[in-house]
Amino acid sequence: MGIVYSFLAVSFSLTVAQILKITENKSLRVLPVLVINYAVATLIGISTSPAKSVFQSSYPPVLIIIAVIIGVLFIANLFVYSKSIDANGMGVSIASMRLSLAIPVGVSLFVYSEELSVIKISGVLLSFVALLLLVPRLSFKKVSTSTKASLLILIFFFTGISDSGLKIFEQEFGTSFPESLFLSIVFFSAFILGLFILIKNKELHFNTKELLLGTLLGLANHYSVYFVISALQELPGAQVFPIVNLAIVIGGALIGVLYWKDSHSKKQWIGLAIACISITLLV
Repeated sequence: MGIVYSFLAVSFSLTVAQILKITENKSLRVLPVLVINYAVATLIGISTSPAKSVFQSSYPPVLIIIAVIIGVLFIANLFVYSKSIDANGMGVSIASMRLSLAIPVGVSLFVYSEELSVIKISGVLLSFVALLLLVPRLSFKKVSTSTKASLLILIFFFTGISDSGLKIFEQEFGTSFPESLFLSIVFFSAFILGLFILIKNKELHFNTKELLLGTLLGLANHYSVYFVISALQELPGAQVFPIVNLAIVIGGALIGVLYWKDSHSKKQWIGLAIACISITLLV
């Protein structure tokens, strides 16, 4: 089931990217969409958690701290990701986000001492080769200012740290604490931060399109993370993260070509082919 969970996570992650792309294309305000998204994701997490867990008298302090940190990174990362898609293009933004798999893979291998076969290690190594080839060379000409470059750097670190947090939760608390309830704490932390910023900026109002896209984003966002955690309970993180990241890059590239009319270089198509080989080895 770990492979099934991985590809369900991929499907919902690709949906998140498309909704953010639509939000930017329609010139809607990103932050209100994200706030609605996290409110919906929080409600889904609570409603799908065991009642006795929701109403228990106390939660482990370390767990709360981890959840709040991930929640802050989540909303910051989606905001930066949305801006980067608009500034740098979907291809380079997705590639920058997915190259961050180096961080959680490192945590899985060196902190939790996960063991992989030679074939799967080859798959992990090939995943980095594939991702480097998939980064659009020409697109980096657009990353000519420090602001645009910083968006890609922030995506890399925000994604890598938050993914590592999911691995830590699964390893330390996964057997004693419901993942849906953990996610509701994560999403609620992101919601509170976003709500505070909206109130501070006097932008606490929503139009119909923002409400609709925010609701859809919340549904996709919740399950994209939920299925990653579910996959981590079945498979090593050093296997799950490369599979999920590469499949998202491949899916994003195909959607970009078929729907957004993106074009890819020969180097990128080679990267896609290597990515398919890598996923096959990891599976």
